[in-house]
Order: sequence, then structure tokens, then C-alpha cells
Amino acid sequence: MTEQEKARLDEQLEQAAKQLVRALRALRTGQAEHAAVYVGNVQNLLPSLRMKLVR
Repeated sequence: MTEQEKARLDEQLEQAAKQLVRALRALRTGQAEHAAVYVGNVQNLLPSLRMKLVR
């Protein structure tokens, strides 16, 4: 994996983590629908991230 690929993967993992934090904040403020959107965003990212990690 090149340094550029590692940097891109790091960026994507960081974005996924931020989305999960947003989901948690939304849940804590009673906004379950918003939380679901954030969790869905992460769920959509995971398969491609997983494939990049196992290469």
C-alpha cells in the first residue's frame, strides 16, 4: 500500500469515526432519525474500507 493510499484510508476511517460521534450526539439529544442517517453513512463506507484494509 502506498503512502497516498494509506493517507486516503486514514482520512476515510477518520470520517467514519466522526459520523459515529455525530450519531451518538444525535441519539443523546433525542434525534434518532438523524442518528440513523449517520450510522447508515458509516455502514455504506465499511465494505470498501474493509476491502482496502485486507489487501
